[in-house]
Order: sequence, then structure tokens, then C-alpha cells
Amino acid sequence: MAMLLQSPDKTTNILFDAGYNKQKENDGTLISDYLKRFNVWKLDAIFISHHHTDHYNNLQHLNEEFVVERVIQNQIQKPFYEVEELLFKNLPFDYYQTMQEENNRSLILQFVLEKQNFLLTFDAESPAERKLLQNTELQKTTFLQVGHHGSKTSSSSEFIEVLAPKYCFISNKWKTITKQMLQRKKCQTYSTNQNGNLIARITKNQIVVLTEKNTLEKRKFFTE
Repeated sequence: MAMLLQSPDKTTNILFDAGYNKQKENDGTLISDYLKRFNVWKLDAIFISHHHTDHYNNLQHLNEEFVVERVIQNQIQKPFYEVEELLFKNLPFDYYQTMQEENNRSLILQFVLEKQNFLLTFDAESPAERKLLQNTELQKTTFLQVGHHGSKTSSSSEFIEVLAPKYCFISNKWKTITKQMLQRKKCQTYSTNQNGNLIARITKNQIVVLTEKNTLEKRKFFTE
């Protein structure tokens, strides 16, 4: 899994995770090609959410191919991280040490962009979600990166009801019943399994989601 956050003026580029294409093993060509397609040669930061190979095994390749200013990994926990002018709250900071399973030691990042709330849960599962529900800093979110690839081990009904996300993004290679549940909760849901690579372009007045499949179909959603 990998997600790129690029500022509107394209001067700030932040990568979340560095997963690999299983068909090509470790060569990193999928992420590298994608970054070059958007003329990205410098990464202001790479966040590695946790240490499972589908989230980090292209890190060395990216360090060799691009200028990487910072690498932020989950073993060194801080309450927040600042990259350029963006502030990322790290919600697991208080409970990280109590978790034994690596998925539940994932970074969970909450931030604001163009007055919209974002929440990236990476591979966090139900035990981490229950901890988050006790966190007073957890807010309703516009955009949710759905936990653990849309697996049934994450995204409990209570968790989704509290977050009330409007747009949900799933990085997966298989069909998942989680998508149906999210749609019932009135979250506009996209998955890489069905839609291919996803691009969300956010301005103060408009959100545009582009999907790779269906000839990069445009779907426009206007903020209130």
C-alpha cells in the first residue's frame, strides 16, 4: 500500500507507506513509476505506518531513486509530526506500548487539509479502534483510509458511526463486505480492487475523485 499527498502547488510531497507490487516482487517500479508520472522527485517525508512488508519493503528503493528528506516510522512514537506546514496528530501515542500485534501498533494520523478532516488508520484493527474511541481528540472525518485493507478485523460499526466519514478509500486486492457496510453508513466508498488507483483533488469548494478504471471516470462532490 502507498498513498501520495501532494500540495496544490506541487511543492510538498508526502508518501504514506511504501508497499510493493506482488507480481513484480521488490523492484519498486509501481510506486516509482507513479511518482514520476506526477513529476515527483523529492519526498518531504515518508511515513511507514508499521513493519509488515506490504507497507514498507520499497523504502530502500525509494531512498535510492528519490530525494527523501525524512522517514517517520512507528517505532518512534510522538504525539504529532509536522511536515512543512501540515500537522499530523498521531492518535495511538498514549496506548502504543500496550499493543502486542504489529497491525495495532500502526500509526494513526489525523490532519486537516483545506478545512477537511482526514484520518489514516493503516492496518489498525478493532482493539486499536476501541482505544481510539476513548481518545477525546478523535474527530468526525471527511476522508477515511479504511483500516487493514477493508478486512472484517477493522471498521467496526460503532467506529464508523462515530467518525461519520463522507469518503472512504480501501487499498485491497480482494472483494470485501466492509465496503457494503460503509455504503450503508452513507460513505461514498472506493477500493483499488474495483476502481484501480485513486486520486482525490481537494480545494476549498470542491472535491473531485478520479478513478483509474472506467477510463478515469470523474465524480464531483461539492462541499457544503
